[in-house]
Amino acid sequence: MKNVEDVYPLTPVQQGMLFHTMYDPASGMYVENLSWTLKGNLNVPAFEGAWQQVIDRHPILRSAFFGEGLDEPLQVVRLQVKVPLEKLDWSGLPESEKERRLSDLIKEERRRGFELARAPLMRLTLVSWDEGVHRIIWSHHHMLLDGWSVALILKEIFVLYESLTSGWTSELDAIRPYSDYIAWMQQQDRSEAERYWRKELDGFSAPTPMPADRLPGNLEDGPQDFIEQELRLPEAATSALKSMARQQQLTLNTVAQGAWALLLSRYGREEDVVFGSIVSGRPADLPGVESMVGLFLNALPVRVRAIPTEPLLQWLKRLQARQFEARGFEFSALADIQRCSSIPGGVQLFESTLAFENFPVDDLLRGQGGSLSVEDFTRHSSKSNYPINVVVQPEKELVLQISYDPRLFESSTITRMLGHFRNLLEGMVSNPTCLLSELDMTSEEERRLILQEWTETSGPFPGDTCIHEMFERQVERAPNAVAVEFEGKQWSYRELNCRANQLAHYLRQMGVRPEVRVGICIERSVEMIVAILGILKAGGVYVPLDPSYPLDRISLMIEDAGISLLVSMDVLADRIPSLWIQMVYLDSDRDLINRQPVDDPRSDVAAE
Repeated sequence: MKNVEDVYPLTPVQQGMLFHTMYDPASGMYVENLSWTLKGNLNVPAFEGAWQQVIDRHPILRSAFFGEGLDEPLQVVRLQVKVPLEKLDWSGLPESEKERRLSDLIKEERRRGFELARAPLMRLTLVSWDEGVHRIIWSHHHMLLDGWSVALILKEIFVLYESLTSGWTSELDAIRPYSDYIAWMQQQDRSEAERYWRKELDGFSAPTPMPADRLPGNLEDGPQDFIEQELRLPEAATSALKSMARQQQLTLNTVAQGAWALLLSRYGREEDVVFGSIVSGRPADLPGVESMVGLFLNALPVRVRAIPTEPLLQWLKRLQARQFEARGFEFSALADIQRCSSIPGGVQLFESTLAFENFPVDDLLRGQGGSLSVEDFTRHSSKSNYPINVVVQPEKELVLQISYDPRLFESSTITRMLGHFRNLLEGMVSNPTCLLSELDMTSEEERRLILQEWTETSGPFPGDTCIHEMFERQVERAPNAVAVEFEGKQWSYRELNCRANQLAHYLRQMGVRPEVRVGICIERSVEMIVAILGILKAGGVYVPLDPSYPLDRISLMIEDAGISLLVSMDVLADRIPSLWIQMVYLDSDRDLINRQPVDDPRSDVAAE
């Protein structure tokens, strides 16, 4: 307790990260890794001293977290902690070996994680790479910092380093401690926020599904690093996108959110979708918040209804208005928000997040000047409890990144997803006055495959085999595979074949033989498929009759085709003309049909 400066609660986001870290401490979840190259004559004691001063300056960097055994988790700020700096010398190794070791080191740093009750929750590794070249690896727990804070800290590091090496005194601005933000959060009206989120999520009862290649229940336990893929829009396309957004008084963030919402809608075939938006969380009414260091961001649900007939620009402007309204409630805890929805407990409200990051740390570092130059700045994807995490960065070439769980998604799936995301954004630029349904996310290559190669179905057809016999061969190959699905009803090949066989035996008892024409008057359904196969298996010829046709036309078709037996359903009895023909109703005659054998009837027809 002698080394305690302050104690206060966690933010809702910190609480969530604490829970996931404590639940699976070996997962490496929310461990952030950054690396960059320093070129120049590095003064190592001054570099270490600059980091120590930054830690002394910002309470959040001296914070530890306690949750076990407490009614409410707490963060404890230590009075003093020492910067943990490890020095390695790889200067005599081949370049390939150094790169391999760097990759292994970053992975090991994530797997190593942090003991949350022991501050500081950060580590530095300084690698002597070559003459005048050093590589820096900075690892920290995400509970400490957001991306904006990372940029602030690194800027201070270089100011302090130059001060220590040159002998002049640095004049950094005074800061507000992170505890001021905690105090601000505790003053917010949560009852008003609850009313807003209940209205916003009213009627939403299931998370928007992602097109995973594997089911979560089949995943192996243990740590698994997320993988990141990146795609860049060309500079001309990026400029056109920014210009369109500016002309329509839209933020680029709104345009990106609209494209992602459309992608989810197309993938899930749902008009009503929800994804998570990573917001800065820095309240405008808290003075000095822009220079505060800590974790301010929050993950909030964005609900979007993508009605195909709605004009694109009108839809985007309404999305932006709703996002502006939600800003007043960015402090809301996601757990509290979920209780405002119909999503059951234990199920995540959304499965993907989108972050619009408008703080180019690498540009900031390159502009530091001084005695050192900074190159190759890289942020390595941390593991998240959401399987898909999208980042959009508005550089000269718009950067689209997806960090994903490779246990759920194949690399090709993510590549295709990024391509669709890009195509939707470019489509908004090329045709801003279109309807949502007119935005095409497929590429030229995909359209060629769909319209040409995949529709090219010509091939040798077995001339000595009837259609129903080909179906029977498929039953032998995959009896348990789904053969037909309609309005939630599924039948396997075996089940469909058994039902068709029973109908075929029943029809034969009623006189169906080769050349006998049997009418089918049934709405589109799995029963229609049974009727078609049953008639073919019995040896007859089926004649389709649309139940929506006028009675006189159906009567004329029955007479003209010489139909002597008709297969239908009870519900259509009043649509059948009162002709003197035999009737088979698949529902009311079900007991009689079910008494028939389920084996394939002997074929009395031959293919011609």
